[in-house]
Amino acid sequence: MIVTGDNGLGHESAGVVLDMGDSVTRFKPGDRVAMECGIPCSKPTCDFCRTGRYNACPEVVFFSTPPYHGTLRRYHAHPDSWLHRLPNHVSFEEGSLGGAPLCCAGRY
Repeated sequence: MIVTGDNGLGHESAGVVLDMGDSVTRFKPGDRVAMECGIPCSKPTCDFCRTGRYNACPEVVFFSTPPYHGTLRRYHAHPDSWLHRLPNHVSFEEGSLGGAPLCCAGRY
């Protein structure tokens, strides 16, 4: 892959929820979260998504892979179903590094 234009970096991230859409009930402002770096299609017809192997979904969007900008920025909108609450004893650094390995562990 050759990146020829601007592309924001970062795909392993954690942060604080600042705001959310009206339909979001799992989180509230101030919650500490880790973000999944890949967002799959989640279609019921996708064998990978349907069987929990969403990291192999052919339509998965990985942040920081063109044309999608990365998550290392001040603000980032992320689907709530792909956020994980961080316990207070887990640092943002630890939380950000947990997303990628955990999404793939034991899938094959």
